[in-house]
Amino acid sequence: MANHDFNDSLLRIGAIELSLSQSESLFRAYVEAANDMVYTVDLSGLLTYVNSYGQKLLGCPESEIVGRPYLDFVSPPFREKTARAFNNLMHTGELRDFEFVLQPRVGSEIYLEVNGRLLRRNGELIGGIGIGRDVTERKRIEKQLQMFSRAVESAYDSAVITDLRGKILYANPAASRIFSWQLGELVDKDSSVFYPERRQTQWLIQQAIAGGWSGEVLCNRRNGERFSALVSVGPICDERENTTAVSFITRDITQQKQIEAELAAKNLELERASRLKSEFLANMSHELRTPLTAILGFSSILRQQIFGALNPKQEVYIQQINHSGQHLLGLINDVLDLSKVEAGQMRLEIVPIAINELCEDALALVSEQARSRKLEVHHSLQLNLPPLMADELRVRQMLLNLLSNAIKFSQEGGKIGLDVEVRKGNMQIDVWDKGIGIPKDKQHLLFQPFQQVDGSVSRRHEGTGLGLALTRRLAELHFGRVDVYSQEGQGSRFTISLPLNHLSVDGAAGTNPPQRLGAR
Repeated sequence: MANHDFNDSLLRIGAIELSLSQSESLFRAYVEAANDMVYTVDLSGLLTYVNSYGQKLLGCPESEIVGRPYLDFVSPPFREKTARAFNNLMHTGELRDFEFVLQPRVGSEIYLEVNGRLLRRNGELIGGIGIGRDVTERKRIEKQLQMFSRAVESAYDSAVITDLRGKILYANPAASRIFSWQLGELVDKDSSVFYPERRQTQWLIQQAIAGGWSGEVLCNRRNGERFSALVSVGPICDERENTTAVSFITRDITQQKQIEAELAAKNLELERASRLKSEFLANMSHELRTPLTAILGFSSILRQQIFGALNPKQEVYIQQINHSGQHLLGLINDVLDLSKVEAGQMRLEIVPIAINELCEDALALVSEQARSRKLEVHHSLQLNLPPLMADELRVRQMLLNLLSNAIKFSQEGGKIGLDVEVRKGNMQIDVWDKGIGIPKDKQHLLFQPFQQVDGSVSRRHEGTGLGLALTRRLAELHFGRVDVYSQEGQGSRFTISLPLNHLSVDGAAGTNPPQRLGAR
């Protein structure tokens, strides 16, 4: 947009041109010092003069400009419009605030705003003179402002601008929707209509002037209904960084609060159900142990043949009773341990553990199982392993669970192994096998209580699916993790990773360990 100085310059240059024959040097001195493009054209539209600033904009010297049609330097989409403006100048004698785009020899297009007048010499019309101002930066800013305006107008959140006393200067359509006001009614109203108390508005304006604030606020709709909203206020400053207005961005979080309340209620229900389940499992485990202890005790007495000899068939029956009883006792213990962990009642006895000795003991305990299936057992323990600060009973339990699984899911005559090393401040215990592996589509069942990869009625491998679910939870109680890598038909590798000293890990008892992929 041309300002007063711009038009005044054109008038002065026009006056100089009228007496150009007497004031040639004065004309050139004035226009060469101008910060605008000054140019003249003859009646046919050929350029007859361009000042230095204009030559700079066009990117070529005067010798390559003078004598050429002015339309050669106009961007093609604007040539027809510019030609009409030139014809209008010839008929009306004046051109005001006309915008078009220059196409310089090199570089980007330039937006030019032109004011023009007819040029006469000795009373005879010889052409026209124009002053063009580079408004490229202004056009860029205008486009940005248009984009900003469209974004604010289409925003989901309410956007309101007030003066420092709280009078509304602007409100977007979302403000009308959220606060239930007609859009035209909001301008010039006091922003206190949005809040139950006027002092809320004053406090928010003070926070905005102090640098800004964001938080939850109770707001009012026009009908008096109150609702929770997330309000952000901030200062709007002038070019001297003085706060002249305040912006209010408001998001209605009524639905979000309702969802949060529903989720909180659901979580309470789930926590109660989980607690009842854990209590039921713990109680049932205790109740089952009592008769089971008697079964195991009497079967052991009968096996010792204290009250008389047994025939071969009776010995087989007694052995099966004892074996099944021991298996059932192990399952009951797993259920009890799992219920304790989930109920937050499991307590760890942290002591320094010689991990190499613990691993050798575990291998010895499963050696008979491995021999019965003709398995090769390999182990690799890093030399000079440092002590591990952990619960020895629970680490042994985790290790035996993994080794038992490796044996159970290996083909007869296959291989299993145990590798231990310190890696990145953690004790890494790897148990691997070359057995049946885990199909990709079954791995989502890993570490789920009471789930098995082979869930069919005719599955070959007994168990409840508790062992590895318990292994994961015990590892997480130590601020560790259990990972698995498995391919169907090629075997599996399970890795227990425990911090050497879990007491030094950031966090405290009761924190929720991250969910991780587990094992069978």
